[in-house]
Amino acid sequence: DDHQRRVAPGRAALLGPDAVAACVAAFARRGVDVLTRPSPWRLGPERAELTAEAITGWLGAAREQRPELTGRTTAYGRTRRAAAHAGTLDVLVDHADLLAGCG
Repeated sequence: DDHQRRVAPGRAALLGPDAVAACVAAFARRGVDVLTRPSPWRLGPERAELTAEAITGWLGAAREQRPELTGRTTAYGRTRRAAAHAGTLDVLVDHADLLAGCG
């Protein structure tokens, strides 16, 4: 989450997990109704390659944010990617959908 909220070079601070709330607030300031609903992404054996790539991306972001985690995450990443490819890893990614201005 910290990585997704960082200030990227040449950009404003990223919103990451706060993006939905920020969008809802921005629409509300303009009088636009917004509906939000949870829409978790489920990654499992049927999406093994995507699950492994997600693990790689999350660990890469963690290492970029906190380089001292590199040593501790190397074996962990290898184990989790192997589990993904073996079809024994399920991942649930919190996500929300929003619909604005249709109420």
